[in-house]
Amino acid sequence: LKLQFLYFIAPLTLRLAMNDMLRKLLWMALAAFVAVQYGMMYAMVVYFVFMKTENAGPMVKDWKKVLHFEGTNEEFNVLLTNKSSLVVVDFYATWCPPCRSLAPKLADLSEQHLDVTFVGINADNARDLAAQYEVSCYPTLKFVKDSKVLHTVQGADINQIVDTINRLK
Repeated sequence: LKLQFLYFIAPLTLRLAMNDMLRKLLWMALAAFVAVQYGMMYAMVVYFVFMKTENAGPMVKDWKKVLHFEGTNEEFNVLLTNKSSLVVVDFYATWCPPCRSLAPKLADLSEQHLDVTFVGINADNARDLAAQYEVSCYPTLKFVKDSKVLHTVQGADINQIVDTINRLK
């Protein structure tokens, strides 16, 4: 029961705090609460989870053929308009563990499917774009062709992503 509490609260604190300072303060408050309620051993677990998530480094060291998009909604729409081939748009968040595990797999897929354009969008930095494409969880992948969203995959199921790419390209 105690560990279930930690696994529920730790990701929740990350989702609530987009600001780095606020996120660190929430982690410290969580560790203090856990130390008082459950003991130092569980507080150390919180500390190690924090260190692992905060110091994990960049999500993808080598984006390979994945375009990391940081522009405006209009620029993104122009990007999609200029592409007649399949575009796989990955809406991710840097604090999201499934996003982190999916990113290198998408980078590898970008090398295997040279006829498909892969675009990564940090949804925390592009909230309007995420809202425009109705992103409700991370990771969310939108499969776009001729400026139309043909399919959506929510979650990091690589088999479903590969099947969708093969079906739509």
